Amino acid sequence: MRTKELFNEKWRFHQGDIAVTKSLDKGPMYVQAKTERYRKGPAAIAYSDGPDPFDKTGLFPSEKWEYVHLPHDYVVLGAPTPDENNARGYLKYDNAWYRKKFILPEEDEGKRLVLQFDGVAGNSTVYFNGCLMKHNFCGYTSFEVDITDFAVIGGENVVAVYSNIGEHEGWWYEGGGIYRDVWLLKTDALAVDTDGVYVCPQKLNDTAWQVDLETTVVSIARTAQQVEG
Repeated sequence: MRTKELFNEKWRFHQGDIAVTKSLDKGPMYVQAKTERYRKGPAAIAYSDGPDPFDKTGLFPSEKWEYVHLPHDYVVLGAPTPDENNARGYLKYDNAWYRKKFILPEEDEGKRLVLQFDGVAGNSTVYFNGCLMKHNFCGYTSFEVDITDFAVIGGENVVAVYSNIGEHEGWWYEGGGIYRDVWLLKTDALAVDTDGVYVCPQKLNDTAWQVDLETTVVSIARTAQQVEG
C-alpha cells in the first residue's frame, strides 16, 4: 500500500538568516555536542515560530514569521533595484527558513515515511525533529528525505528547511525557496522504491520484442523478507 499526500499547506516562513548565539555555560554546549538534535535556532523542535503570536504561555519570536502555502517563491516579491545583478532580475536574493508542524496518526506505525521535495532553490538543508537529515546542492533536482527513524507517531513533528541562495547556478532569474511541491510518501515496511521500476523494451524483429524489467525494493523491516516477482 502506497500513499502520496500533498504537503504544501500552512508552512511557516522567515526571510533572511537568523543569528544563533552560543551559550557561555558548559551545560548547553555539552548537551548540544552530545546529541543529534539541535536545541537552539530555527532547526530546533521547540523554536518559537508563531506568526503574529498571541500565546500568553510561550516565548515570542524576535523575528517575523508568516504562513505560506507551497509552491512559494519569495524573491519575486521584492522590488527591482539597479544595485542588484541584472542577469538575476535586479532582485535581492536573501536566504530563508521554512518550518512545518504536523501530526502523524497511529495507523502510520510500522510504515516507511519519506518527504519528497520536487525543488528547493539554491543549496538547501532539511532538518526533521531537530536532526540534520539532508543537504541538497541543486535547485533543479528533486530529492527525498527518509524520516521513518525519527518520526513521532501519534504526536507532533517538525520539519525545517533552510534555503541558501547566496550562490547562483545560472545567469537568469532563479527565485528562492521551496518553489515546487512537497509530498509525504507512506508505504509498507517492504515496498518498491520511488521510481523503482525500470522497463527497457528492445525490438528483436518485426514481430517480436524483448522487454527487460528491473525493480528496486526497499525495506525497513527488522527481519528477513521474501519478495516474489
